[in-house]
Amino acid sequence: MVNLVKKLLKKINSKREIQKYINSRKFKHLQHETNLKINENLNKINYYKDNYIEKFFFKNFNNQDEIITQYILNNINWKNLQKKIIIGKYKAVSLPANLSFLKNLSINIKINFFLSFVTFYLFVIKSFLFGVIYYFWKIITFFIDKKNYQTAIRDSSFFLGINKNCINDDFSNDLNTYGLSDWFFKDFNQEKNKSFFFHNCKDKKKTKNPKFFFISSPINIIKVKTLLYFVFFGFFLILFSLIHLLLFKWKLPLFLKELLSSNIIRNTPDEFLSKNYFFNNSSWVFRPLWTYEAEKKNSNVIMFFYASNIESIKKDDENTLKPINFYSLMTWKNYYVWDNHHENTLKSFLKQKNYSHDSIFKLVGPIPFEDKPLNFGLKNEHINIVIFDIPLYRRADSYYFDFETSFYTYENIKKFYFDILEIFNEKDLKNVKLFLKTKRSINTNIHDKRYKKLISKLSNSIEIIDPRVSAIKLAKNFDACISLPFTSTSRIFDNLGKKAVYFDPVGYFKKKHKAAKNIQILNNDELKNWVFKIKNEIKQK
Repeated sequence: MVNLVKKLLKKINSKREIQKYINSRKFKHLQHETNLKINENLNKINYYKDNYIEKFFFKNFNNQDEIITQYILNNINWKNLQKKIIIGKYKAVSLPANLSFLKNLSINIKINFFLSFVTFYLFVIKSFLFGVIYYFWKIITFFIDKKNYQTAIRDSSFFLGINKNCINDDFSNDLNTYGLSDWFFKDFNQEKNKSFFFHNCKDKKKTKNPKFFFISSPINIIKVKTLLYFVFFGFFLILFSLIHLLLFKWKLPLFLKELLSSNIIRNTPDEFLSKNYFFNNSSWVFRPLWTYEAEKKNSNVIMFFYASNIESIKKDDENTLKPINFYSLMTWKNYYVWDNHHENTLKSFLKQKNYSHDSIFKLVGPIPFEDKPLNFGLKNEHINIVIFDIPLYRRADSYYFDFETSFYTYENIKKFYFDILEIFNEKDLKNVKLFLKTKRSINTNIHDKRYKKLISKLSNSIEIIDPRVSAIKLAKNFDACISLPFTSTSRIFDNLGKKAVYFDPVGYFKKKHKAAKNIQILNNDELKNWVFKIKNEIKQK
């Protein structure tokens, strides 16, 4: 009976999604322009004026309107908003946001204000309850946590939002590993004996190396004085948040947890804060309130990018440097980028709101994220070339993304691979060995079934590399790469002095497309000539 109900609900939901898709097709051409306008307008929102109590609790944050917009947008979720933008062109949509935010969006899409208000207020209530639980939990953990890491804190860098494949706890200069922790010890921090790698990855609670520490949160009450301040401050903040909640004033209850965290950092001695706090580009745009307090205490808060393809990819590259992904809302002070191209792209996004000239852009080269060992050896007598694609996701998921263009189709990806195979099957290229690395594992439900079958079929003729293997490791070990436009992989190879091109099998993009960043875009005959040129160059060596 339960299974029958599940099947029925799934069928009903599928029909709804199909109808949404049919209706949305009529308005798909308006999505990009609408998205650009929404990105621009979100920087201009002014929320209701604070009363005296709100002014007291928010007094340390001068950019309150930006912070609120970031927070609401983060809750809505970028992918969900992309979907709502198309649907909102023909039908009123609901979003968990306050009146000012919704009025701003209503300039470009239809909004159901009543349902939006209900969902937003439920979100405010949930945030308040989480904040109350957080308050008591922080008090409890002060008494039960062992602070055996205290002496290492000021010499540490704390990495947030990473997974177990980012951490190589068998660190050694002799190991051919290129995960995030390797980059930290080998490239970023040269004082290996004094630096510590803190993280909140639960899958790596225990490590072999004493330089690695798991801490569930970067915000901890360590001193009794900090605890007393927190208890007193938190009690009155919760009390006033409850009163405001009943009066339909939402700022304090919505930001209860954030304000409590900020109070902990504000009253923690400098020596008990990490030297660096690292956030990655998957963290998206919202910057936690406590990071502003950490910077006041001489900690560095860093947004680093392990991918560089952040542009708006369209056939016409006129709007390439205009943000559709809300990067223009970011307020980080330190940005770690790969090169000048990456820096200029990011600056062009931030200029939409006249970013602070205090922002620091540091060029550090490609930054790895996760890594796994290669499950095969490379033969020196072969010219080893790796292929990188852009995975094809289920249309139900990808259709509503603004970056979807008529180029990223199953037919073009199939042609991309088959044309490469046809070129490399020539007799004169028998000593050239091809490998393939997808961005993610295809053994998930997020990918198009045709794409999954295609990769499975290709595995009979091309060696498949584990998606978790670092592209930097591949650039160190392979001779060249061929990428589908415009993945970050060709730029990684190019940055490390290896041969790299983008292959466009249908001539969709112009040769000097801005997103290529001076990397060649080749068509069929050009790719063939490029491969033979590489072969001859390596032969001469």
